[in-house]
Amino acid sequence: MKVDSNVLHPSLREICYNFIKDRILDQTYPSGSKIDIDEIAKALGVSTTPVREAISQLTSEGLIYNIPRRGFYVSEFSPEYLEDIFDVREQLEILAVERATEKASKEDIEELKRLIEKYKASFNKKPWNKCYELDRQFHEKIAEISKNKMLINILREIGDTIQAIRTLHCKTLRDLEITLKEHTDILSGISSKDPNRAKEAMKIHLEHVKRDLIKLIGSADLQKTKL
Repeated sequence: MKVDSNVLHPSLREICYNFIKDRILDQTYPSGSKIDIDEIAKALGVSTTPVREAISQLTSEGLIYNIPRRGFYVSEFSPEYLEDIFDVREQLEILAVERATEKASKEDIEELKRLIEKYKASFNKKPWNKCYELDRQFHEKIAEISKNKMLINILREIGDTIQAIRTLHCKTLRDLEITLKEHTDILSGISSKDPNRAKEAMKIHLEHVKRDLIKLIGSADLQKTKL
């Protein structure tokens, strides 16, 4: 894959960033694997400078960590890191669902219903990556309905990290069914224009997801990297 030499330097960094991040999220670069800077630069037809800049950004986001004199590796997420990210996510998602309850149109509610139906239809299609993506789309749609651009962008970044963890740790069908019920409860609060009901449903849902992911990480003993 060759990159046009006329592309501006910041765009090269963005291309490298997306290239590496996509491969972390789909596990092409699995947890704990070393990032080969020269190999990535060669694959993209760029110098190592934008690759290093992209890695620096991904390191600041927690998807990559550095071992001095050894190199960069894909992060193995600790329970402490999950606690931190969900503390932030809960506050933002509750704000998003409150605003969405106030602003949701009939069309918005119908779109949320369609996402829930698609989610349910994906249960019998292993691996469940499609379910995870639809789960994410449901939350992103709620943020979009809030019409708060800063909120949308921050939640999207947090969603990338959550997605990475989910692809590393498979959930059970029972977990998916619980999520379906919780999404339905959130939608009920939004469609009935009851912000307190919607916020409580969102809080219960996020607490369940946090507990589930921390349990998965702990059981796999993925605590080599303390972020």
